[in-house]
Amino acid sequence: PQDPDRTRKPPADPKKPKVDVEAAIKEAKTLYLQGKHKEALAVLGPATKADKNNATAWKLLGMNAQKLNRLTTMCAAYGELLRLQPNGPDAEQARTNRKLASCK
Repeated sequence: PQDPDRTRKPPADPKKPKVDVEAAIKEAKTLYLQGKHKEALAVLGPATKADKNNATAWKLLGMNAQKLNRLTTMCAAYGELLRLQPNGPDAEQARTNRKLASCK
């Protein structure tokens, strides 16, 4: 019989993120400026999952979702931004955008 321990994969290192969040943010900023909002969302989704406390990633996710009129995503992203930085430099704009979109 096969040794069950030999077929198991080693556990993932919790300290090592699968996504390079900073590289994703840099790429998303470039894509945003190029008007490639769908592509930016595709990059930012995994980044916000890898680092739920990265306000910049949430801000960019909200900005790109807003450009695509994906209001549910925008509301959630700006909500996370406000959770992380309720008085941060982007808080007022995030609140305004959420209010205009009638976010819950």
